[in-house]
Amino acid sequence: MKNRNFPILFTLLLSITATTVVAQKDKGQSPKEAAKEQSRLQSDREKKIDQEIKAKEKGHRDSQDKQTRKRMKRNLKKSKRMNSGKPQPFYKAWFRKKRK
Repeated sequence: MKNRNFPILFTLLLSITATTVVAQKDKGQSPKEAAKEQSRLQSDREKKIDQEIKAKEKGHRDSQDKQTRKRMKRNLKKSKRMNSGKPQPFYKAWFRKKRK
């Protein structure tokens, strides 16, 4: 008697548990929301990277003595003055990183 009832009970239990399992309740974000979230995360990353670069540049300038800072400033002004009005070399346009 026990052997005959076991397969019936087993199939009954399997059918009960199979109907109560839910695969996915939440469908997630809509594509529009996902794109908006992605663009927000991208802009946050870019801002963070820019802040890190500025902080490193400031740290580099601050680590120089006064004469070196003056020389750096003078050479920067001179190079801007000398290069004004000249076209950019073709390889710089080809290999620079595009920024939005």
